[in-house]
Amino acid sequence: MAFIIWIGTDIASQTLFSPHRNSLSGHLDLIRKTGCNILLHSSAFPVDHIVETHKLRSFIVPELDIVFDETSANPYPFLKTWEGAHNDPCMVIHISGSTSPPEPVVQPRSTLSGPDAHHILSPMDGQELIYTQVFGRAQRIFNALSIFHCVGLALGICHVVFAGKTVVYGPPGLISPKYLTRFSSMRTLTVQVAFPRPCNRSPKCRK
Repeated sequence: MAFIIWIGTDIASQTLFSPHRNSLSGHLDLIRKTGCNILLHSSAFPVDHIVETHKLRSFIVPELDIVFDETSANPYPFLKTWEGAHNDPCMVIHISGSTSPPEPVVQPRSTLSGPDAHHILSPMDGQELIYTQVFGRAQRIFNALSIFHCVGLALGICHVVFAGKTVVYGPPGLISPKYLTRFSSMRTLTVQVAFPRPCNRSPKCRK
């Protein structure tokens, strides 16, 4: 997803991230509200009904072995300055839609500058800060939040780009306490980020 955000930025486009757990009507409603005309999807995701309804151009996102191909490619320069680009739309996520259809939320490029600014903060009243001291000591972070979730997406991009960390994602969707317990036992993972409910149900995570 980080690749898609950067590519969209280079061509002055914004990307809607619609979770695979959305219903068909949820996908279609978000596409209609945002005016999307291109659909990027994995090879395993069924898109026929979406494409037929909105007449979208669809493309399959390359697998990792293609993305990491060492063949050289021509650079695609981004010529805008921070002053000229920081308020431009970057990505579109959406509210949960638990009681109504999901509503899109447009995030500007400056959204990703927030986590970067945490690096200049000092401890407050003797208390360590999560982004600077706690995450600063970690080299490999397990991110149990969905990559389609705003925080999950920001952590996955910003810890890698701004802090040089390795971010490990679990299986798609809401992670179970069983998986949290399993990942908590891995010595190579020094920090976990998770929603409170599954974390509270995992004995190792609570520790």
